[in-house]
Amino acid sequence: SSILNLSGAVSGTGGTFTANTSTVNYNSGSPQVIASLIYNNLTVSGAAAKTLAANTTIGGNLTVSSSSTLDLATFTANRTTSGGVLTVAGIMKLGGATGGQTGSNFPLNFGTVNLSGGTVDYSYAGDQTIFAITYNHLTLSGSGIKTPSATFSINGNLSIPNSGTTLDSYIYQITGNASGTFTLGSGASLILGRLTGGYNKIDFPTGYTSVSLAPTSNVTFQSAAYQVIPAFNYGNLTLSSVGGSNKVAANSFTVTIKSTFLPCAE
Repeated sequence: SSILNLSGAVSGTGGTFTANTSTVNYNSGSPQVIASLIYNNLTVSGAAAKTLAANTTIGGNLTVSSSSTLDLATFTANRTTSGGVLTVAGIMKLGGATGGQTGSNFPLNFGTVNLSGGTVDYSYAGDQTIFAITYNHLTLSGSGIKTPSATFSINGNLSIPNSGTTLDSYIYQITGNASGTFTLGSGASLILGRLTGGYNKIDFPTGYTSVSLAPTSNVTFQSAAYQVIPAFNYGNLTLSSVGGSNKVAANSFTVTIKSTFLPCAE
């Protein structure tokens, strides 16, 4: 039941590590590599990133403290059996498309997931599936297409900062919060509604009162159902006519387009 605080580099070979009911805390103020072991409780703290170098297994709880970052890279930090608590009060970066929840390396088998106060960053340089859960802050920094597995909500900020990254809502509505900000960076893309899956009505991410769309960002409305175009300052705006769906601007508002406008074909 002891706590082992590791404030330096971890190295060495051979021997056996027995986790029992212990907690191992990587708490350096400098970057650390997490040893590939079977932990009971694993905690990362300290104002620097802690990075997995190989798959790591948790028997108890996994905690990312508010001051730190856990970078899973392309590896996994799954629980051996169902139970325990995953707490992200800092930043958890997901650089893999397999090994965890479907389509990513979001940790598996935790009975409780507490993301309050923290940020989850899907950072893989390729397509990923966004695990459907309530996020605090959600960042999609990796390239490729990021697609939800189901409807999900965000209590804080939703950020897609980079060119080459696309959030494809598929047939799922994205729900935000008035206290958060939705940011679509230069060259980043948002697709609202895909015809596959049947007739569906997908709106612009709802709930946000603060929306920032870069002049070279891309927003496409292509649901098979009726869609309302909210009154924001768009970069590139595309209205798809596939399926004969109707797109209308919100009444009594002005829609501003800074770059390219591609309306529905007749």
